[in-house]
Amino acid sequence: MVNCIILGRAEAFASKNGVLASAVDGITQGIGYTVALVIVCVIRELLGSGTFGGGLLCGGEGIRIIPAEYPAMLMVMPVGGFLVLGFVIAGSQWLMKHLEMKNKKKEAAKQ
Repeated sequence: MVNCIILGRAEAFASKNGVLASAVDGITQGIGYTVALVIVCVIRELLGSGTFGGGLLCGGEGIRIIPAEYPAMLMVMPVGGFLVLGFVIAGSQWLMKHLEMKNKKKEAAKQ
């Protein structure tokens, strides 16, 4: 279903815009999705296994952040991905609203 959403959005943009704009849109959307996936993966790894960089650092073991006795195993299951994604989206929405309110206060102070 996620693939259909991504492809549907790309097709809708491409049908209303030129080739160059569609190519730039596709590249920037790809970068955005990659950043979002990396953020979700890092949070899930930290909470689920208690390590950072597993498979890459320290001979594949990763750097242990949380003791091995206290993993949140729910985070390594599929539901953990949806939970983390929900929190990441909520956090980004909060940050956008917070910055928007801050900018409005600055504009009001200038007037």
